[in-house]
Amino acid sequence: MPSPTSKITLTNATSSDEFGKSIAITQTPANNIKTAIIGAPGEFNTVTDDAAHVFDLDSEGRWVEVPNGKLTSGRQGSCGDSVAVFGAFYFVGCPSSGESTSSCHVTFP
Repeated sequence: MPSPTSKITLTNATSSDEFGKSIAITQTPANNIKTAIIGAPGEFNTVTDDAAHVFDLDSEGRWVEVPNGKLTSGRQGSCGDSVAVFGAFYFVGCPSSGESTSSCHVTFP
């Protein structure tokens, strides 16, 4: 059971990463897995690393980043500026993805 206040951190994060700018949380009824998707649109402040990260709540109440849980467009574009989840689908907004238009990337685990 998580404590009433939990802190989710990103290894090697800096304030310019904007980790936590957007957050979406869901729970899978079939297996009771709680998942958080957290945006970091300025991560590492490089051309391709802006992202959102996926975390699961473990049995001891700790939020643990899912292996390969970094969602990014591979381009500079503020990916993670907005995030949402619906069922098994994760949505990551990339409002200036370097393409001719902005984009929203859809991923499912």
